[in-house]
Amino acid sequence: MGDGDATSARKLFDIHRRQEALGPGAGHAKLQRIEAQLCLMEGTLDAAISAIGKSWSAMEDQAELADVELAAATVAISGVVHALQGEAERAMQCFHVARALPADLHNHTAQGLACAGDAILKAESGDCHTALGAVSAGLQSVQRCGAPVRHFLLELLRHYEERHVLDTKKWLQKLQILAACVG
Repeated sequence: MGDGDATSARKLFDIHRRQEALGPGAGHAKLQRIEAQLCLMEGTLDAAISAIGKSWSAMEDQAELADVELAAATVAISGVVHALQGEAERAMQCFHVARALPADLHNHTAQGLACAGDAILKAESGDCHTALGAVSAGLQSVQRCGAPVRHFLLELLRHYEERHVLDTKKWLQKLQILAACVG
């Protein structure tokens, strides 16, 4: 999906999905998260929120979120979708949950994504200090992994330091593309 070709990715995913038994559990949660990411690439936010909700429910049915590997990806993507829909409070809640999950379960990259979303929304509300803190936390999270997220955070930081203002819609759209590739 990193090349932006959602049509090819969708075809491959649909072939794989038909071959999988979509019962409850980790496999179902992961397939629903990938479905949400494809929907983000395709720009279908309603379908993305439906799929990410199913992924989150499947994870919660399986275990506590803190015990599920890559749980932060589902939670952070949920936050991105809420932010794109203008639901800043719900998005911030998702970003907070994603950032609080254990990093040792391969959550580093998604936590960096959550920090980026958090920073964008805090900058929009005028909370510059906390926005910069979120960027810093995101950079620490992806220090040894997550190069695309690290690049995004550095670009966000440079832009903010140069202009002291963010075009929230533009940056959320960039985050939407990044979220489609995380995980």
